[in-house]
Amino acid sequence: INNSDSLNVDLGMDDEKTYNYLLSLASKRSGISVEVIQDGMRRIAFHESKGDPKKIQVSNLYDKDGKIIGTKPGPGAGKYQYERGEHFGGSNAGRRAINRLYNYMGGDITTGRAPDYYPSWLEGLFPKTSEGYLLTQGSVDASQLTDMQQDMIFLADKLGQPGLDWEGFGSGEWAAKYHYGGPQQEEYADKYNKDMIYYK
Repeated sequence: INNSDSLNVDLGMDDEKTYNYLLSLASKRSGISVEVIQDGMRRIAFHESKGDPKKIQVSNLYDKDGKIIGTKPGPGAGKYQYERGEHFGGSNAGRRAINRLYNYMGGDITTGRAPDYYPSWLEGLFPKTSEGYLLTQGSVDASQLTDMQQDMIFLADKLGQPGLDWEGFGSGEWAAKYHYGGPQQEEYADKYNKDMIYYK
């Protein structure tokens, strides 16, 4: 990231100040007001989980003939439904997002340098090998994080996403392309837009 984007630890950083820093950085980068960004985040969370930070996706279980025979925990976790790793059949998008947050908080994944503000909840997601190297590939369950911590990883994820265009942020089409990112973007956007009828 740009060095000018680094956290000012002299302010006595905590999670709330870090969230506000990421929010103001997103506003500055996008040219969108903080209020519009917060509303867009709430809309995406409403579609993904009805805003429930503890939500775990439910996936269908199928028999050999393709018939649904039950359910199991799916890969999506938390209010933005960041996917957990391969064990859950997911893309491990939660790990990607948390790695981006690590860097935005002043750390460096490649060298293992810790962020200047390194809260215990974040440190616990980056265990070290006996040689002192960071383990940066393990699955991350966003539902184990607080509401604000999930907002922090969402903002860091979008700030660090290559080629992201903030225009239309919070719309179904934007969320389909830049948050869901899967092959059925038109279907996702359609369901998202229908959900917004109930969004308050």
